[in-house]
Amino acid sequence: MRNTIIWLTTLGLLALALLVGCGGDDSDNGDTLAIIGTYNDGFSDHAVAETTWTMSSDGMADSVFHIASYSNTEQFLVAENDAANEYNPGLWSRFDWAYVGADLYLCQPAYDAASQAAAAAASGADRLDITGTGCGGFPWSKLTPKS
Repeated sequence: MRNTIIWLTTLGLLALALLVGCGGDDSDNGDTLAIIGTYNDGFSDHAVAETTWTMSSDGMADSVFHIASYSNTEQFLVAENDAANEYNPGLWSRFDWAYVGADLYLCQPAYDAASQAAAAAASGADRLDITGTGCGGFPWSKLTPKS
């Protein structure tokens, strides 16, 4: 009986954590995504809107990601890869962002997750090592605003 109560309590806390989120889901509380704009990382253009993130590179088809949730507080978003994307269509991505001074940096620690939950849980972005190997063994990409 005691093990059952502990298991149910643990399950309940896990469900509550998933429902509430660690720091909240700003996409559900009316806050606007904080990094809406157009950027360039030296290779690709990034057009970030409230519901989509589009990457464009010369000579390549656009990659579109449909934003499902985000947290401005924790500086990440989760998006479903468009079915027409050349790479990993229909799978899930996580985009983390961070500021160093006024400079905005991007890391995509998940690009082929099987589910929204798996993408949200992805790790690999080290905010303490933006310019070193803090993005899965590589530096984070600097996003320069486009005018």
